[in-house]
Amino acid sequence: MTFKRTVVKTSDACIQENLEAWFKAASKQNITEGLKWYREAQLHCIAKAKRFDMNPFDYAEIISITSVNNKWPTNKKDTETVVRAYQAGIAPEAIKISTYHANKFKAFRVLNKAQTLEQTSPKTYAFSMNVGLNSPDHVTIDKHHLRACVTLPSEGVVPEATTSITPKQYKRVEALTAQLAHKHGLFGYQYQAIIWLTIKEAWNR
Repeated sequence: MTFKRTVVKTSDACIQENLEAWFKAASKQNITEGLKWYREAQLHCIAKAKRFDMNPFDYAEIISITSVNNKWPTNKKDTETVVRAYQAGIAPEAIKISTYHANKFKAFRVLNKAQTLEQTSPKTYAFSMNVGLNSPDHVTIDKHHLRACVTLPSEGVVPEATTSITPKQYKRVEALTAQLAHKHGLFGYQYQAIIWLTIKEAWNR
C-alpha cells in the first residue's frame, strides 16, 4: 500500500531542503524565464487596469480567478472578457470563458465587492498580490510547488506526491518558501517561478 506524501507529514527542514534542491537543479533558461515571468504579468496588469479605469490589484484578482486550469494567453483574454462584460452591465450567464463556470461567477462577485479572496482562496489571493501589488512575501502555491516540497529532483516522477493543501498549511509553506527566496535575494514569486519551471520540465507536466 502506498501513502501520499503530504506537506503535513513533512518537516519544515525537509520541505526547505527539497525546495532548495529543485532551485539548484534549475537551468540557466529556467532562471531567466522565472525571473521575468511575473514582471511581464505585472506590466500587463498595470496596462489593462489603466485601460479599464481600475486599480492593478482589482484587475489582478480577476486574472487570478480566471487562471484556474487556464493557459496564460487565454487567461488574459478571459479576464478582459469578464471585466468588459461587468462594466457594460452584461450578466455572467451571457458570456463564455475557458475556466470553470463557478470561477466566472466568482469573478463577477469580486468585481461587485460581494466577495473577497484572502480567507477563502489563499492561492488565488497570493497570485493577485504577486501580479497586482508585486508582493515579495506572498507565494502562489500550486500542485507543482507542492510536489517540489515533498520530492527531490533525483527521484524522478513521484505519483504519491501531494497536489492539495489546507489554508493553514498554505501559510506555512508560503512562509518557508519566502524565507528561502529572501536568502537568495529574490522575491517569493521569483523563487517559486524558477522551481515551477524546473519541476514541470523534469516531470514533463
